[in-house]
Amino acid sequence: GRRAAEIVADVRRSIYALEGAWATTSAVGWSGMGRTVSGETSMPELVLRRWREAEVHRTDLGLGATPDDWSPEYVRVDLERWTMTWASRRPMGLNTLPAEILSLPPARRLAWLMGRFDVPGIGAAGLW
Repeated sequence: GRRAAEIVADVRRSIYALEGAWATTSAVGWSGMGRTVSGETSMPELVLRRWREAEVHRTDLGLGATPDDWSPEYVRVDLERWTMTWASRRPMGLNTLPAEILSLPPARRLAWLMGRFDVPGIGAAGLW
């Protein structure tokens, strides 16, 4: 029931507060742990998770953004992580992505791994 402008203002305030806190965090703080809804995680991992949220969820807003709009830097970093996670859940010797997936542009490959892109004839990555 709130106006969009109010929601945007709240989001901006939270972004500035978080980034302000991170900007003043000491080396000791960065070597510590942070809390998420799923439990504790390393501070550097929190930064990646926030980056992922910003990149991936803007495609959920229905404003025309697609995985092809994700930044190449983000895709490079997170694609490696998601690919390793996918491979780690496969039997030894059967942990190479299917050729159809490897032929996709990196952002679409990452989107497939995240369950956000369907490839005809290939099932879901199954990481969720």
